[in-house]
Amino acid sequence: MRKRVFLLIIFCLLLCGCSAEVNIDLDRSTIAEDVTIYAEASSEQERMELNTSFREYMPIYSEIVVADTEPDEKVKGVTYYDRTLKETDYGYEYNYKHEFSYNDYNRSTLLRRSFRSAYFEKDNSEKVIKFYTDNQGVLLMDEFPQLSNVTVNIKTDYLVLETNADSIKGNVYTWKFDRSNYRKNIYLKVSSTKKNSSGGKTPSNPGEKDPDDPDDPDDPDYPDDPDDPEKPDEPIEPGISKSTEIDPKAKERAKYSWIVIPLAILGFFIIIIFVNLVSKSKK
Repeated sequence: MRKRVFLLIIFCLLLCGCSAEVNIDLDRSTIAEDVTIYAEASSEQERMELNTSFREYMPIYSEIVVADTEPDEKVKGVTYYDRTLKETDYGYEYNYKHEFSYNDYNRSTLLRRSFRSAYFEKDNSEKVIKFYTDNQGVLLMDEFPQLSNVTVNIKTDYLVLETNADSIKGNVYTWKFDRSNYRKNIYLKVSSTKKNSSGGKTPSNPGEKDPDDPDDPDDPDYPDDPDDPEKPDEPIEPGISKSTEIDPKAKERAKYSWIVIPLAILGFFIIIIFVNLVSKSKK
């Protein structure tokens, strides 16, 4: 029976103490994913099991499946993470890296295996990028008590508009999941056209414009972004409205509707009275 790659690490997680650090770098054209797994092993047998479970060839896309009895070798037509292995006094450090395009990152194996729902969205109409997960936290921590903590770092030079990061250092936004607080979500919203010129600090008023900001897209001298060509808007999920703008003309008409309606009713009664008077005078 064919198994997903994710199932290959279950036995390992039951044997040893593990922690993980996830580093995501948002560039202007790609998303770099860099994940390190710190796995403890107290015996030679556990070390052998670790190297069998954390495969050298892990497909980058979550829908790719392999059989758990196959040898650890490449399959033609499949793209894999770049894996490096470092032996330590306590066990091993397994590192997996890959650079994804913006359109492909939602298919990431490590992203889909970690969260029940996680989404990366680039909205070309609003010129923003969003990354968010649900509030169930890291699924593996719910299933495997040997996984003690997971740290997620997102690095970006874009102007951060909103975030619920646990801590911020320079342009790195960090979320820490451990046994006491892993049921929480990740949320980050950045501008896709403006860079952060405040040393990585989130502005106290994200909606406020900086008159001296050379990257202001509303500036008539602001150049077109060669890395962000116009693309058709991505389909909007059912039940979710991404636009709350109101037509200013409709708003102005609504402003005076309370006057127009009573006047129309009054005019209607005046016409009826006038018609009755004319009819009586002819009689």
